[in-house]
Amino acid sequence: MKKLIFSLILMTSLMLMVVGSVSAVGSPVEDAIIAGADRLVATQNNDGGWEWKNPNLNKDEVSPENTFGVTAQGLLDAYELTGNTVYLDAAKLAGDHLVSIFALSIVNNRINAFDIVFLYNLGRIVPSYTNTADTLLVGTLTEDNFWAHNYGNFCSPETGCTAQNMFDAISNRRGSVNLGVILWDLAPWVTAANLGGQTSWADDLKTIMDN
Repeated sequence: MKKLIFSLILMTSLMLMVVGSVSAVGSPVEDAIIAGADRLVATQNNDGGWEWKNPNLNKDEVSPENTFGVTAQGLLDAYELTGNTVYLDAAKLAGDHLVSIFALSIVNNRINAFDIVFLYNLGRIVPSYTNTADTLLVGTLTEDNFWAHNYGNFCSPETGCTAQNMFDAISNRRGSVNLGVILWDLAPWVTAANLGGQTSWADDLKTIMDN
């Protein structure tokens, strides 16, 4: 059952990795992507994120940090399909926020793998964003980072997070009863590591999840 859940989540994560993977131009799929992106543009807060309650009438509110990358991916999909720079500009607004907060500290801000995947995908269009994605990924895997000081302190301030460390940290954060949520959190780390060339780490985490 764990392998089935992981396979479904990993498939979703891999679909996010390939921004231009939707080829059904002019189809109901494209219409749905564009309609969704239009709503994201219309409801985006001024800091580049989104509220859990959508639409949010006060766009000056501080957006929850975990709404940026995973949500803005839809904007990139729409841009790849249409070439409409309105979607790219909105995606860059979300990306700029992530760059700004992690420039301050990767120790005090929770590093979300969906944000790293989003920044790598945005970096395919605007290469400068790849630098932040690399910094976040390498910092998490090899240096002092948020996960070394929170949710059980399984990662090391000196050596970062092994794949087992990350599995333990997220499992501890979510609780053992939330297997589906744990795998949802872990699967994009596999994608992020592969995008950043850390394939051995990605393979290690996938093996742990499969077991």
